[in-house]
Amino acid sequence: MSEGALLERLDELAQQAGRIALARYGRVSFELKGDASPVSVADREVEAFLRAELTALDPGAAYIGEESARDPESVSAARQAERVWVVDPIDGTAAFLGELDTFAVCIGLLKGGAPRAGVVTLPVLGQTYRAERGAGAWWRRPSGLRRIRASADEVPSVSCLLAPSSAHRSYRIRYRGKVRSFGCTAYHFLLVARGVGIGAISRSYVWDYAAAAAILEEAGGVLRHLDGSPLDWLALLDGESARKPVLGAHPGRWDELAGLIERA
Repeated sequence: MSEGALLERLDELAQQAGRIALARYGRVSFELKGDASPVSVADREVEAFLRAELTALDPGAAYIGEESARDPESVSAARQAERVWVVDPIDGTAAFLGELDTFAVCIGLLKGGAPRAGVVTLPVLGQTYRAERGAGAWWRRPSGLRRIRASADEVPSVSCLLAPSSAHRSYRIRYRGKVRSFGCTAYHFLLVARGVGIGAISRSYVWDYAAAAAILEEAGGVLRHLDGSPLDWLALLDGESARKPVLGAHPGRWDELAGLIERA
């Protein structure tokens, strides 16, 4: 299957997965995992669907998903594989459970240890973001399809820095514009890819931003640890939270923004 055809198929799978999530939206209970984060039957149903479909689509690739990333053998196999599917069945589970509409289904492909392609759909908003290396980054909504680019331009009264809801406890942020949180890590990085956000800061898990990273990078943005070091994608596959915060932005603004954010 050509890469273009592959991306089309991933888009189809993301839409199907989104419909599975929507069938549970507003009518599902949840439980807490060991790290006190919530998980619902919707997370598990979406991941089971995507794992089965991606394994059938690309049986030679490894797979890492949020709800199945605790298996050391799977992680070891993924670190040795040329291709790794990295899936977040519902990014923004708390938003999903709170009916905040900004949750997303994320499908990312790492190839050679780096983001190669990604599709992220926000089912309630009717929006999908997608990209593959060398073919541009795209945003589809009911009104049509548009190519997107990260931007270094800023209007202080309008532009925003995207941050987690706990940012006031985790960081000292001196950015002069607005700081916003929508409860979905992938969506934050996608807003940067669209040129709406000037930057996005997160200390999250690899499945939260692998797909979005492929889109952001194809849109001309960069993703680095806040200290300037590059991400080691294969090291992050063990399901541990990134030990250092990650900042995504246009390369022309990255250094400036990094200097305005400090760990609390």
